[in-house]
Amino acid sequence: MNKEYRLTQRKGRSVQVMYSGTDRWISTGQKDVRTAELWAEANKKVYILSGGDAVKLKNFATDFWTRTDPKSIRKRHERLKKTKTELYYVQMNGRVKNYINPALGHHRLTDITSGMVEDWFLSLKKLDGGEMADDTKNKCLDCLSLIFDEAERRGLCESNPCGKVEKISVEHKECVPFSAEEMGILFPENDVEAVEVWGTLKWTCFFHIMRSTGFRPGEIAGLQRSDFYPELAGIYTTSSVNSYERKIVERIKT
Repeated sequence: MNKEYRLTQRKGRSVQVMYSGTDRWISTGQKDVRTAELWAEANKKVYILSGGDAVKLKNFATDFWTRTDPKSIRKRHERLKKTKTELYYVQMNGRVKNYINPALGHHRLTDITSGMVEDWFLSLKKLDGGEMADDTKNKCLDCLSLIFDEAERRGLCESNPCGKVEKISVEHKECVPFSAEEMGILFPENDVEAVEVWGTLKWTCFFHIMRSTGFRPGEIAGLQRSDFYPELAGIYTTSSVNSYERKIVERIKT
């Protein structure tokens, strides 16, 4: 028997678990004992540290985006065929670590109200104290809302307090193109001067291609000699480099 929890199962029903130090049975949602044990192991930190009832946000959210057990958000995405990139999960985990847990993590899930979430949301700042972009604030709210959706699904809170908090209407700033004079400074006709601007011949070529073609950075990084077509006096993009994984992806977005 595992000293940290006990399992029980009634005929035809899901396996239930009772964690050490708690006094209630919790459904694992699994009818197979082995799968239920995996669920119990994956969730024991949340329930044991919280005493089984008063679950604090930080106990539930800290590894929410990094876990890979059957009940994790990653596995749910896989089952729903909504798998995200690794960078997505890394960024979400960073929002929990840097912005959510420091401000709200010490509160119990059941104590966090819409008002508390809104106050936190509207007062978000960068780690250095600078102003945070409205779109970034909205992504932090999305991150917290997804965590509460799962907490509500598990019966750890009655509702998602983020649901009543309105996102900020993002006003995109108009992009102003470089003037002809500015482009002349960035891309001088003399090759020696151009290398002085960009540092090395490699980066000089990289940004000249970007200016001339409109290719994305990853598409330029994925170019090969075979992508140059002398008869057409041009290059053709067929692959892209994933900047996070440093791997060539045999596809492009457009």
